[in-house]
Amino acid sequence: MERLGIPEEERTYRMAVVVAMLIQALKGNVNAACFIRDTIGENPSDQLRREKLKLSKAKFEYEKAGTEREEASLAEAIQAAYEARMEREGLVDPSRDADGGHTEAEGA
Repeated sequence: MERLGIPEEERTYRMAVVVAMLIQALKGNVNAACFIRDTIGENPSDQLRREKLKLSKAKFEYEKAGTEREEASLAEAIQAAYEARMEREGLVDPSRDADGGHTEAEGA
């Protein structure tokens, strides 16, 4: 490790394994090259899994937002139907707006 210029404080067993694998990879050992590739996080299978996870999260958020919009629309429809029914049955003063105040036409 000294000949490779690795500082003394970084000369650990872990670094020794990495250096040994690097030397093997440079000699053509495909398994050692795969070990190094996987260790630095460039395994294509792992990258594909990360991309799939990102897409799954995005799909979930998209569907969640759609569900929230549908729930809001449903709540608005229920409120409108309730108000229309109350008005038909004469239980609500039609001159009042939805929050109980007077309409703008009445001048509050």
